[in-house]
Amino acid sequence: MSAKLDWAIIRCIDGRLNKAIAAHLHELGVPEAHDIYSLPGGPKDLIDGDEGFIRDIEQIIVELHGVRNVVLIQHTDCGAYGGRAKCGCTARADFEFQLGELRRAAHAMSRFPDLTIHMALAHILDNSQIKMHTVTK
Repeated sequence: MSAKLDWAIIRCIDGRLNKAIAAHLHELGVPEAHDIYSLPGGPKDLIDGDEGFIRDIEQIIVELHGVRNVVLIQHTDCGAYGGRAKCGCTARADFEFQLGELRRAAHAMSRFPDLTIHMALAHILDNSQIKMHTVTK
C-alpha cells in the first residue's frame, strides 16, 4: 500500500531557504508528512518542459500519493539561473524575473486540473535575510 499524502512541495535545493520555507509551510498548514522535491532551480524543470519530471509528478504525486495541493517555491539569487547577475542585476529585477518564472511553472501545472497550486517566492535580501511572499495567480 502506498502513502496517501495531501501535499507536495517543489522547491530549490538551496539550503539558505530551509528555515524560511519550513516557517511558510507551517503558516500554510502543510502537515509534516508531505512529498518534497528539492531540485536545482526548484520548479524550473516544469518551465523547461522536462517530460520525465512531469511524468514523475503524474505517477508519484497524483496517482500514487493522491496529492491534492502542490506548493511551488521559487527564489531570487538562484544559482540554477545564474544568480542575480543573470536575472536583471538588481534585487527588484531579479524578484520580477523569478515571479514570472513562478507563474510559468504554475501554468505548466495546469495539465493537472485536480491539483490546487500554491505559489511562494523567497526573496533573498542583500543582508541575506529571506522574506517569503505568497503569490496569487
